[in-house]
Amino acid sequence: MANSKSERKPRNQRKYQPNQRKVPKITALALQDVNKTIEKEQESLRQTNWFPFFKESENIYINDLAKRAKRSPTHGAILQSKSVYTSGQGFTYFKDGEIIPEENLDNNFIDYISEVNGDRHSLHWMFSKNSYDYIYSGNCYIEVKRGKEFTSVFYMDASKVRVNKKNAFVSNWWAVIKNDPSQISLDYPVETIELWNGKIDTKQKHFIIHTRNDVPEYDYYGLPEHQQVLKWADVEYKIVQFNLDKLKNGFFPSVAMNIIGTPPEGMTEQQYVENIRDKFTDEGNNSKMMIQMVDGIEQAIQVTEFSGASEGEMLQLQEMARDMIIAGHRWFPSLAGFSTAGSLGSNQQIRNEYNIALKGVVIPQFQKPLLKTFNDLLKIVGFDIEVGVLNVAPVGIEDQLDPKTVLTQDEQRELLGFEPLTDEQKEIKKVEEDDEHGQSRDVTAAPEDFAALPEEGEEKEDDKEKDEVNLNIRRSEQELKEIKEPKEAEKEVKE
Repeated sequence: MANSKSERKPRNQRKYQPNQRKVPKITALALQDVNKTIEKEQESLRQTNWFPFFKESENIYINDLAKRAKRSPTHGAILQSKSVYTSGQGFTYFKDGEIIPEENLDNNFIDYISEVNGDRHSLHWMFSKNSYDYIYSGNCYIEVKRGKEFTSVFYMDASKVRVNKKNAFVSNWWAVIKNDPSQISLDYPVETIELWNGKIDTKQKHFIIHTRNDVPEYDYYGLPEHQQVLKWADVEYKIVQFNLDKLKNGFFPSVAMNIIGTPPEGMTEQQYVENIRDKFTDEGNNSKMMIQMVDGIEQAIQVTEFSGASEGEMLQLQEMARDMIIAGHRWFPSLAGFSTAGSLGSNQQIRNEYNIALKGVVIPQFQKPLLKTFNDLLKIVGFDIEVGVLNVAPVGIEDQLDPKTVLTQDEQRELLGFEPLTDEQKEIKKVEEDDEHGQSRDVTAAPEDFAALPEEGEEKEDDKEKDEVNLNIRRSEQELKEIKEPKEAEKEVKE
């Protein structure tokens, strides 16, 4: 074998070759698209037909949201309050942008929105249920079944639905199935239903309409607009649970007694112990004195007293949790039924807070997306009428109205339980209002309630006495009919 060095070509005749350093072999490679959302990442890795809410989750996030709404008093009360103000007390109706009085609606439309399915649920009932789901979870679902003559729509519990791009997966058993398809069985079934394709003139016969609160990085599910309060809701629940557990554990004996020796003659050990218990416990036995004589100190009853506090703890943290939940919801305590210390809470203040919440939270955040869904639903069914919400206020405006300016005299009397005025009573009232002294009498009294006028020739000491007599003495019906003008009546009385 020739020497390799002698076979080398001169340097100027060699061809250039790149550096021949040994490159390590790549055994694994991980690339990440920075624009991927959590759901898209799951789509590329998922082993299930549905998309979970979060990566590596057990797919029961929405069930946890429902649980929080039940556990936290403040959080739950605000969710219910928001739902009431979102759904209102009924619908208003529009066509081509103009409001339609309910009495002018087509009978077929009225019949349909009164019962939209075989369970006799109304369209507004559906709206109320979907409002609550949308508020607590950021998602709501409507199931549509189109028949030859009738299109039925059903409320679908949001906690029972999972989705992918094209289908919805409905089950009552997600807490068991979680994210494991192998758990699906006859005992834990999952029904697959198409999602609505977004077309008003869709040919789909059975589908689900999904309305979601869109948030960044989530393409398939919505999230609640109050995500920032969820941990505070957990804190509030934990505080309540802590005090409840402490209260339960606080029911332990207050005193332990060790008795050394034998019981008195004629009594068993159990009878002796029960005798002491009955004498020093239960009603009427508190603060009693116990005197004991023994032969030696070693025979004395040993008493150990337990002291245990049953008062609530972490009150300051509980108040902080409550305040943070209210602030995170962008809500007001008065609208959720909470009183504020040091505040009178006038009706005007409640109205102002309601208007802020309605225009800043309820209408833009909840009513608009839900109404769009329900108006699309009506178009799918075949109606060209749109609905709006008849909002409900926490307090009325009755306290700002003067009954005299909006009610007739007879309507005022009816509210007080009186009969309407007769023509004679109205004539008396007119005479009294025209009196030169401007004195007005009780118009709720009947003519027979007035006393007779003074006898003719009876003198009055002065005008003041005359006014008092005219106010307190009753006139006879015959003399009242003879009164024509205020001046003549005054002249007759003076004579």
